[in-house]
Amino acid sequence: MKSFIDTSKTDRLRRQRGLALVLVLWVLTLMSLMAAGFLSETRTEVRATRNRAEVAEAEALADAGIYFAISRLLQDRTGVAGDTEEPVPVPADGRILEWTFGGGKVRLSLRDEMGKVDLNAAHPDVLWGLLQAVGVPRAEARVIAARILDFRDPDDLSRVDGAEDAEYIAAGRTYGAKDGAFQSIEEIGQVLGIDRTLAELLRPHITVASGVPSVAAETATRSALLALPGVQAAAVDSYLLARAETLPGDPPPAPPPGPDYVRSTQTRYTITAEATTESGAVFLREARVSLDRIRADQAYVIERWSQRMTRLPAQSPDVIAALEAEARRAR
Repeated sequence: MKSFIDTSKTDRLRRQRGLALVLVLWVLTLMSLMAAGFLSETRTEVRATRNRAEVAEAEALADAGIYFAISRLLQDRTGVAGDTEEPVPVPADGRILEWTFGGGKVRLSLRDEMGKVDLNAAHPDVLWGLLQAVGVPRAEARVIAARILDFRDPDDLSRVDGAEDAEYIAAGRTYGAKDGAFQSIEEIGQVLGIDRTLAELLRPHITVASGVPSVAAETATRSALLALPGVQAAAVDSYLLARAETLPGDPPPAPPPGPDYVRSTQTRYTITAEATTESGAVFLREARVSLDRIRADQAYVIERWSQRMTRLPAQSPDVIAALEAEARRAR
């Protein structure tokens, strides 16, 4: 009896086994990809969590730096030492101080608000001078100064080169001149003709908290000093170098001749803290604090609290400017 093999059935079984093998391989590949993706996502999440924790640590360190600086300012006012340390006066002229805490480092800069140009109280010539001091050309500076005055005054009458509502609308702005006092230095960016770059250049030298038409020389920024009529750049640079060499608590050097300066009331300060953790995370905090007693049980008030984006320079920018100016004169 003759036997035979059904080759078509054998081929069909072979093809089915091949397809099953391919399917298994695809499933294994897919599962491998899913596992790899899961592991990658897990690693990313772990890194993100670690980064958030490091940033939170840096933020807490920066906040601690702000409160440390406030405590030192209060010690200066009362003469009472904190813990077991003798009270050492804190310089409020922008020079950089270093403080270590919890394994991290904090670089601090304190500036008396009376060392800045008050946007609401400054004379037109002072505003004009400040704009030139930060690099605005003379003619353009006069236009922008007029627009700052129109922005802050209560009327709707435009000065020569100034700007009121009509000029803002013509420039495509949906708002007009404020016709009221500046409430914060950030509002300077709303003035027609002042872009973000110029606003950042002006920021370290302006305030809304001093209420005086001049500045206190012993804490003033270089640009604030140059803004005053009759002050010579060489005299300002020499003064800043001498001031930087003066120890905190010692009498400051004689200011540059020319204008009338004001005496600081030592009540309002801007404090900047740049914190770096052991892992290298960085956070910058800036606060404006008032030491005016509103209540008997309230030694200070934090008037402004924000995150700063620009890191502090290696040392006081005023000293850097003075050193560069002296180097140029030497050449």
